[in-house]
Amino acid sequence: MKRIHGRIQPVINTISEGNSNIRQRDRDLLIIVVNEVFLYVLTASLYPLILVETMITTYTMSNKSALHLQIETFILNIAYLLLFVNSGVPFYIYLLLSKSFRRDFKQLFTYIYRKLKRQTQVTTLRRASRTIERNTRV
Repeated sequence: MKRIHGRIQPVINTISEGNSNIRQRDRDLLIIVVNEVFLYVLTASLYPLILVETMITTYTMSNKSALHLQIETFILNIAYLLLFVNSGVPFYIYLLLSKSFRRDFKQLFTYIYRKLKRQTQVTTLRRASRTIERNTRV
């Protein structure tokens, strides 16, 4: 029995454990940045390509069919929409990939919910106290 107790020793936090935690954060940050860059390039590069295609076909084809014009307009609108989506993409990337961001986001919503709930309770209590005061004065 003494041999077993002699082998058990407390774990001492070393500097290398702290470094692994920092490395994990760096790795997570790198994943987030790579995803942001990839989605930015994906969503922002379509619009200029469609504009170039539209200009080339405008000058090379004298008259386009109605179907061709509708398809060009539709694709141009989709590319334009992706430019607007581009500004909201970082929020969703952080929400999906960052555990700390999800935790903070959840805390924000619970704080707002509690504050709104408390505000409605105070309002109903004030109304109830006013009606009680009116009834007691009579």
